[in-house]
Amino acid sequence: MINFFRSAIFKRIVIVTGVALIVGLYWYFNPIGLLFPKCPVFSLSGMYCPGCGSQRALHAFLNGHLATAFRQNLLATVCYFALLAEMFTLLAGTRKWRPTIWLNQTRYAALMVLVAVLAFTFFRNIPVYPFTLLAPFF
Repeated sequence: MINFFRSAIFKRIVIVTGVALIVGLYWYFNPIGLLFPKCPVFSLSGMYCPGCGSQRALHAFLNGHLATAFRQNLLATVCYFALLAEMFTLLAGTRKWRPTIWLNQTRYAALMVLVAVLAFTFFRNIPVYPFTLLAPFF
């Protein structure tokens, strides 16, 4: 019995159950309510972090409101689509194309992701018209 709790099957069951619970929670409950935590970076500094609006974007994404999801957090919504594509390709057994395969082909992948996240954070905090579209609305 102890070996079952250390097995890969048990770990997959726990991960799938956890993801299903989180998806169900965000699909059903709107994060604008009191149940979900507020962003500590925005609460303390008034600046938008890269994750600001991602809870509301996930709720909108799961309910099919894609325009609202993109408006809440563009970066998170793109990541949701990449994660969804990755899950479908893994379930289908397709190995020809996967969204994360480019991460394994370059040694600078982590640096590129870091630069993209920092640029997104910088541009969404500029209070000028084209960049204000990146800021989430409440």
